[in-house]
Amino acid sequence: MLTTESSQKYPTMPEVVDELKKMTDIGFPIAAMSLVGYLKNMILVVCLGRLGSLELAGGALAIGFTNITGYSVLSGLAMGMEPLCSQAFGSRNLSVASVTLQRTVVMLLLASLPVGLLWVNLEPLMLALHQDPDITRIARYLSKPRVALATSAIVIQTTSLMYTLPTALSASVSTRVGNELGAGRPGKARLATAVAVGLALLSSLLGWGSARPGIGAGINFYSFYLVGAPVAIVLGFVWKLGFVGLCYGLLAAQIACVVSILTVVYKTDWERESLKAKHLVGKCTDALAHANQALKSDEEEGVGFLGLKIAYTVVDFEK
Repeated sequence: MLTTESSQKYPTMPEVVDELKKMTDIGFPIAAMSLVGYLKNMILVVCLGRLGSLELAGGALAIGFTNITGYSVLSGLAMGMEPLCSQAFGSRNLSVASVTLQRTVVMLLLASLPVGLLWVNLEPLMLALHQDPDITRIARYLSKPRVALATSAIVIQTTSLMYTLPTALSASVSTRVGNELGAGRPGKARLATAVAVGLALLSSLLGWGSARPGIGAGINFYSFYLVGAPVAIVLGFVWKLGFVGLCYGLLAAQIACVVSILTVVYKTDWERESLKAKHLVGKCTDALAHANQALKSDEEEGVGFLGLKIAYTVVDFEK
């Protein structure tokens, strides 16, 4: 059964302040880590810029390639662990959290092997791409492709700085929502989301930990490929705005993404998500009581820790 919650429609100010404190405790270390990573990349861009526009353009090409082929793939795979671990921790099912972490580490190590092989052969691959006119034809549509590519490196680093606080907010609210759903408190999860929406209005991004990666992937595909890409092509190449038009396309994608996320959050059934969290982490109040009772019975028979492990296994795979 779900934890009994207050029937009041709106949260009180002390509840909002308490939730805000919990989010900041999680978000500030993440923001500090993101800032350190940003400074490292920004120093690299500054050094490349002093060498010349050609070097800066080459650096932008390398940064974009490694982000797409490596960091995006690994971070996307790792994000699948976040809602499961946060929900498992909220329900105090530490065995599920541990197994999820171990499997994610193994999966990332296996995924890094082909990524590493691709990066080792990056130079011949880039040379091959430059020799293919079909690949480089898009850059010929820009009036100054070298300048545009070099400018993109600066734009990427600037947007990285802008995403520092939103990323921390996204991680903190994802953790908070996952914890509360796992603990069977959908009202608290709703409160965490409401506080995050208020903060997102100041920092332009929102995330949640309700273990629905398919919805997030659909929103990203729709926003960037069905909205952003056509707008960028029309403004950049048809209306001859060049690199500025490509930036406007990215802005259109971000707007579509924000509107879609807010719509999904508004229509979320938090009680249903709480039940779904219990199904995912395989632990609820009645099951925990049954496991504890089984543990006591097994200890009397000399089974001990093995009995606890078996009890967890039964609960974990119960559908």
